[in-house]
Amino acid sequence: MFCFLLLYHKQSQVSLFGSVWQGLPLITMRQFDFPRFLELVQQHKVTRAHLVPPIALGLAKLPLVDDYDISSLRNAMCAAAPLSVEVQQAVSDRLGLTVRQGWGMSELSPLGSVELDGMPNKAGSVGPP
Repeated sequence: MFCFLLLYHKQSQVSLFGSVWQGLPLITMRQFDFPRFLELVQQHKVTRAHLVPPIALGLAKLPLVDDYDISSLRNAMCAAAPLSVEVQQAVSDRLGLTVRQGWGMSELSPLGSVELDGMPNKAGSVGPP
């Protein structure tokens, strides 16, 4: 699992606890750098990444993505802000992976609604369709 978010952000806590719960290694970054992110996904064969919409947009549109083998990615969870249907679909189409969205806040500790693996995935939706 890959999480580059600040560790005090709720989504990074979901990544941390989720990786421990599933027995997965967790790859983190001191600060985000897009080429380094792609390099680490390639190097560690990351299968799941927790994203924010600007990073999803980069995965959908930046030519730099084609310079790396990130085919190990199978799932991405995007949160922290709404992700448009167009960007969600573009990432999914370009990389051949499932992009899901989640919503939460500190008061919910931390998830309010999320599309889980195995659930139907409705682009532009947070939670079950």
